[in-house]
Amino acid sequence: MNTEKNYTLQIVMLSISLVVLSICIVTVVNIGILQKNTSKDIEIATENYISEQKRHARDQVRFIVNSIEFRKQRVKATLENLIKAKVDEAVAISTKIYEENKGKLSDKRIQGIIKNYLSSAQFSNENGYFFAVDMDTSKIIAHKVPKFIGYDMGKHRDAKGLNILQLQRDIFKKGGSGFHDMYFTKPTTNEEYPKRVYVKLFKPYNWLIGTGEYYDTIEALSQQTLIKRFSKISIDGNIYHFIAEIYKDKDGVKWAKALLNPNKPEMVGKTISLDKVDSQGNKFFKMFLETTSSGKGGFVEYWIKKPGTDKEVKKMSYVYYQKDWNWLIGSGFYFDDLEKHINAKKYELKKSTQNNIRYSILLAIILSISSYIAAVIIADKINSTIKQFTDEINSMNESLVEKIDIEVKKSSKQEQIIYEQKKLADMGQMINAIAHQWRQPLNALGLYGQEIVNQIDKKKLEEEFVRDFSKTHFDLVQHLSTTIDDFSNFFKPDKDKEIYNLLTQIKNLIDLVDIQFSNNNIDITISCLCFDEVHNIRDLGEDLKCEHQKVKLHGYPGELRQVLINILYNAKDAITEAREAGEIDKGLINLHLCFKDDNINIEISNNGGVIPEEIKPNIFLPYFTTKDESQGTGLGLYMSKISIETHMGGELTLGDSTDRTVFIISLPISISDSPNT
Repeated sequence: MNTEKNYTLQIVMLSISLVVLSICIVTVVNIGILQKNTSKDIEIATENYISEQKRHARDQVRFIVNSIEFRKQRVKATLENLIKAKVDEAVAISTKIYEENKGKLSDKRIQGIIKNYLSSAQFSNENGYFFAVDMDTSKIIAHKVPKFIGYDMGKHRDAKGLNILQLQRDIFKKGGSGFHDMYFTKPTTNEEYPKRVYVKLFKPYNWLIGTGEYYDTIEALSQQTLIKRFSKISIDGNIYHFIAEIYKDKDGVKWAKALLNPNKPEMVGKTISLDKVDSQGNKFFKMFLETTSSGKGGFVEYWIKKPGTDKEVKKMSYVYYQKDWNWLIGSGFYFDDLEKHINAKKYELKKSTQNNIRYSILLAIILSISSYIAAVIIADKINSTIKQFTDEINSMNESLVEKIDIEVKKSSKQEQIIYEQKKLADMGQMINAIAHQWRQPLNALGLYGQEIVNQIDKKKLEEEFVRDFSKTHFDLVQHLSTTIDDFSNFFKPDKDKEIYNLLTQIKNLIDLVDIQFSNNNIDITISCLCFDEVHNIRDLGEDLKCEHQKVKLHGYPGELRQVLINILYNAKDAITEAREAGEIDKGLINLHLCFKDDNINIEISNNGGVIPEEIKPNIFLPYFTTKDESQGTGLGLYMSKISIETHMGGELTLGDSTDRTVFIISLPISISDSPNT
């Protein structure tokens, strides 16, 4: 016993020693891998840093662009609120002047006071003023610029050809006031500029009183507000932003002027040459314009001095051109900041690697000590377990062979029972088919017999009629006998494989059941693909040019017939259900033969509907059926699959079709006169 314990202890110690050695080897390998992967980690860190900085730069530019778009949308609303308030105030004051002096002064005197007030009203900018138009005469009666007093607005067209007065009359038809756009000169220039105007009807004298504001004036104020706002934005890490205004003439871009550069405030207001080059010879400002010429933003790499240094360093900026304001907006980062980030990453990786090495060595030592202590305990446990299992195994071995024999016999018996059950079910179906086959000959014999009795009674029995009856009687009896022989051969068990003609077996089977199926309004057709042509086959003969007619197989024809009968009667049931449901008028079953590689395929299709997807995986399982218990056992397709695949070396599968059910029997061709063999 001690020898066994020592032997077990040695085995356990050897195994644990190998484990510990493996841990040490893995530790050394991991250390090498960690050190080797450091450079790869640095590359990944570099890519991640650049990607993150690019994202920050792009987000910074998009924030500025979105702020501009938001501000532009607010300009019109702000402008309208401003000019409406002024006009409402002017009309209110004019109304007050009128009410206070009505009946005291003449209309001409009152009108003069109001005109003087409107013409001399003070605005916060030099381009602001009120104007008034007499709607009866269409002439300007009040204006900041004297030369426009008396001007006939009925004949005026602005720079876009718009009749301003007619537009204003249309506004008054809809209500007493409204907004509209127009082009008009500024008090300080003769050039017309777009402006937003608000007009209101002064009813006592049928005057139009209005004012407006030039869009470029509000736009300039918006730009100043945004520049001031953006200059206060805190710099995010190493991201730097800038804005420059692009100046163009009819020949294109000429120069740029810096509007915002928080890192270099001394550049603001200075002109920037488009031909300015960096230390690498890049005309980076032209690169900005080329990158944004498509209307989209993009990244540009160039060299420029970093704030606080005299040395040019590599920089990447995301730039975007805001064409409405002619602003070039950019934000970027310097690559020397990347070096600082990478050095910090290297230190972090080095420290992490050293910690991993210490942890791995400590773990190996702890495992070695623990393994030695566990070895003795495990050895005793193993000895005890081995003895227990040895006793149990010896006991189990004694009865194992006996149990195996019993289970094998049970399995064989169960399969035989299933087979016999299916065979009885098929026999019942075939008896029905024979009944249909016999009905017509028996009726004919009955009619002949009745006719003979009638002629005997009338004493008119002729010799020619007797000969005809004899011949017909013999043919009918021979037909009944042949039907019995076919039925007997159909269910004769196949003990040994035999050579048989495939097409003959199929035709004989169809002839046997055809009348029964026809009585159920179901047509059965046989077709084949022969020499690239499809033929319909019911009569075999020498003149039928069909290569399938010569195919002979080596197997069990009786089992094949049972498989075909099972599939055909399943099709009959499905067609009957579909016809009763009103889905079809007539049943169609087709058996199609075709060569495929070294096999011959029999495709049996019917128009009784498609098998639902949810039950397709179960159709070949034993005892699975969708019929009532009185109509099916659920063994047909199960036994058919065993017969085709286990006994004949073929394959039985469900075909793929969207409008009918198709079963495919694929059998290997072992003996054939066809060109394919």
